[in-house]
Amino acid sequence: MGFPRLADAAELSYCPSCGSRLVDGGCPAHGTPPTQAASAGTDHVDAAPPAQVPAAIAAAHPGGRRQAAVAAALVVALGAALTTVAIRSTRADVVELRDAQRSFSGARKALSTRLDAAEAGLNGLSSRISELEAARDAIPDPAEVAARVQRSVFTVETDDGEGSGWMLTSGKVVTNFHVIADGWLNDRPDVTLRQDERSWPAKVVEVSPANDLAVIAVDGDFTPLERGTERPKVGDPVLAVGSPLGLGGTVSSGIVSAYRSEDGVEYLQFSAPLSPGSSGGPVVDSSGRVVAVSVAKYIGSGAEGLSFAIPVARVCDSFEAC
Repeated sequence: MGFPRLADAAELSYCPSCGSRLVDGGCPAHGTPPTQAASAGTDHVDAAPPAQVPAAIAAAHPGGRRQAAVAAALVVALGAALTTVAIRSTRADVVELRDAQRSFSGARKALSTRLDAAEAGLNGLSSRISELEAARDAIPDPAEVAARVQRSVFTVETDDGEGSGWMLTSGKVVTNFHVIADGWLNDRPDVTLRQDERSWPAKVVEVSPANDLAVIAVDGDFTPLERGTERPKVGDPVLAVGSPLGLGGTVSSGIVSAYRSEDGVEYLQFSAPLSPGSSGGPVVDSSGRVVAVSVAKYIGSGAEGLSFAIPVARVCDSFEAC
């Protein structure tokens, strides 16, 4: 059975004067209340739950209502305080989150800046590597240069000996005058040009004894060598190509050692070795351009690598073939 109305429970189970619980229908302090006597014949009714008693008292007595109001106010104040604490806590959390967000944003920007700097550095490094690779590729391969030059260099055979020569222009070969001097002076201008097992008849057509140079005419499809337009610097690498001791197509390497003058005539000194038969051969730079014509070497006790050549500019000054 459910609980009776709260007011009825208060009338049947508690003293209306002091609110004490009735014992055997009577108040321990006041005895049997009048209201209880009037209802003595009624059936026993269960007391209201303790949790509902303060409300019943508050409904019956003004003092109880004041206590209830105070309790309610306390509950409201406590709720407000808890709400304030919760709001403050939430605000603190929001501030903390905002600070964390700002910190993260700053770290992200710093990282982005560092990444940009690293990327720029990598791009710069990549560009530098590309430049170095391009510079490396631009450096001629000595083996390729030698092979290309050899196709335009000949052994010059005369009745009196051998020397070297190189293709100046189509059909015109340059050599030293001293290589063909005996034949020229004895009205024997015919010579033979040879490369490996091939040979071509040829004839001396121009000479410059003062410059120790001569031009030989030959029929055939040959590739002229390019002439250097700038004087090489001391220390620049050079190759000497010719037929030392008749060994055609020989290549030796060295550097420009100095420039020397003898009787007012300039010579290029270089360190690549020469031997008899090398005279008249081309001295070429790292790109295969002719910069001089081998002419002599210094012979003496302990002398090594003292070779000399005629600058190519004198070739064009001496002949119309250029």
